Order: sequence, then C-alpha cells, then structure tokens
Amino acid sequence: MDYTFFGVQILFPANRGDPLRGELGQIVRSMPEKMELVEKRGNYQRIRTLLHGARERFTRGYWDYISDPSKGEAEWETWCSELEKLAGEKRPQSDGYRSGAGGSVLFTMAFLLVKGNAADTVAAERCDVQEPDFFRRGVFDALVATIPMFNFATVKGDAVYIVPGDDDDGLSDVELADEGWSYLRPLI
Repeated sequence: MDYTFFGVQILFPANRGDPLRGELGQIVRSMPEKMELVEKRGNYQRIRTLLHGARERFTRGYWDYISDPSKGEAEWETWCSELEKLAGEKRPQSDGYRSGAGGSVLFTMAFLLVKGNAADTVAAERCDVQEPDFFRRGVFDALVATIPMFNFATVKGDAVYIVPGDDDDGLSDVELADEGWSYLRPLI
C-alpha cells in the first residue's frame, strides 16, 4: 500500500500554567493508543477549536504534505522519531536555556495517509497553497481545521506531540536560535 504524509507544527509562547498548553496537554495525555474513529475525530476537533482560538499567538511554524509515496512513509518515520525524542526529553533548568518560568511550546500533529483515499484527497486539496502564503497564520489555522475533516478509516497513522513534554518547561529564545530549529518559519 502507498502512503502520503501530512504534518503541521506550531510554535507559541506559553508560561508555566498556560491554559492553552494545559488543555492541549490534557487532550494528548487522554488519547488512548487505540480509539474509535468517532472518538479520534472528536479529539482532533477539540484540538482544532483550542488552536483556532489561539491562532494569533502562533509565532512560528512549519507544515508539509508529501504526495510521493516513495517518501511519505519515510517522512512519517523521521518526524515521529525526532519528536518522540524531543517530547520526552527532560533537560535540567540550569542548562542555560531554561528560565523555568516560560518560553515557547511546539505543538505537532503528523499523519500517514493512504494514498488516493479520502483523507489524502482532503489533505491534498487543503495543502494546495501558493508559496507566498505558506507561512500565514490563516493558512496554519486552515490546515489544522482540515484534520477533523479526515475520514480516519483512511489514515494509517496519526501522532500528536508537545515539545517540551514537561508542563513546566519551555523552549527559550536562545534555544530556538539554534540552527536545529531554523526550519520553523516566522508566521505573518
């Protein structure tokens, strides 16, 4: 079977106790590994509603849709392995990057879609964006709104990550200036 890839990453500022981060974290932690399709759609709708209400807070982001089936599954594996490492990473407050009082949070959703089926068709249509608009907050809002539209019976895999994974931790401006984060583009 052939697969495509769709993923969205959004960076937003979040201090300790931030309600958006707390509510997103609660949804992610409550999502069982195996869910009924209607439950899955409901969880992604809750995420979409929270992010829609906070879209003006989005500072940086990245999204990708890979329609080439020879690259889709590899991209899925790359995103998931990198993000699993980052989401679970607990770094000490004294590492020069952390203030302990806030920073930014990277929220990511990634999907492995069955090529040519319903979810892939919706993703392909919604990702047909002109290059000058790639990094507009409205485009990110629209892409997040796409996810509850998916027929999850045609989604091979889905994953959600919050980085850092600790509710009291945040990515500092110093850390985000590192070359490894340069792919995240400022949103307009």
